[in-house]
Amino acid sequence: MKNWYLYMIRCKNGSLYTGITIDVNRRFYEHQFDLKKGAKYLRGKGPIHLVWQYTVGTKSNAAKMEYQLKRKSKAFKERLIANQSNLYMENWILDINKGLPKKDLDKKGLKENLEIKAH
Repeated sequence: MKNWYLYMIRCKNGSLYTGITIDVNRRFYEHQFDLKKGAKYLRGKGPIHLVWQYTVGTKSNAAKMEYQLKRKSKAFKERLIANQSNLYMENWILDINKGLPKKDLDKKGLKENLEIKAH
């Protein structure tokens, strides 16, 4: 099973784009150079920089985390980028567990399903 990654890209104007992928390097290249495969949001906002990536495990978990991260403030995202540590990420994952509907959690909770590896 391939690992999925959650990542953030900083645009020239300082805004942050959040996405998920199984290959961060390929996806970043697509955002930079491929008008068909790259995100429309990033067009004309270059140069762009990959500022954060995190291994999250399954596609389902990556999508849930992406949804939650997109709802967070820019200040929160900046703290996440500045504090790229396992402890900070684990605390955020625990926060996600509290916000997900019970049907999205298994008996052990989402945190148990995630492979936590900082990059």
